[in-house]
Amino acid sequence: MYRDPEAHLLTESFQEALLKGYRERKADAKEYFMRVGGYQDIPRAIANPPDAIDVDNWKKTIEYVQMDEHKIASARNKKKLKRVETFRKAHTDRDGLFVTVEAEQQYVMEELLEQTQGPEGERELTPAQERAAFEKVLGERHGHIRGIGRKPSAILPISQPSQPPPQPS
Repeated sequence: MYRDPEAHLLTESFQEALLKGYRERKADAKEYFMRVGGYQDIPRAIANPPDAIDVDNWKKTIEYVQMDEHKIASARNKKKLKRVETFRKAHTDRDGLFVTVEAEQQYVMEELLEQTQGPEGERELTPAQERAAFEKVLGERHGHIRGIGRKPSAILPISQPSQPPPQPS
């Protein structure tokens, strides 16, 4: 389409800036709509347009926010994503691959921290979880975990007898 790659990049950057401004204006208008009456008092919202929007455009905006299509999209956007899921979406490409190795390592650490998060945001890793985190993020060599040192050998738990030994009588 474009013969000049710089012109193409420049055009894309202008379009992104304009779209961002449009999205922000839409969000501001919806926020104002909710403050001046919202869905509960639509006549009041219509009667109080913001200073930056003329009355006809304000009425069109209110018609738009009342459409089922908008309400469905709004509900979908309000769905809370976990922090780790959001991080993954922001740092992967279309194929789901991390953009950088550092981003993947940070994701693994965040995922482990989320899994071990206790009540009131306390985060406590057991030694085994800490070793697993180092191993996953930094990698390992034969018998060695980077950042920790030699891998501990497998220690089998000492079995406890189910019954005490019989007492001599």
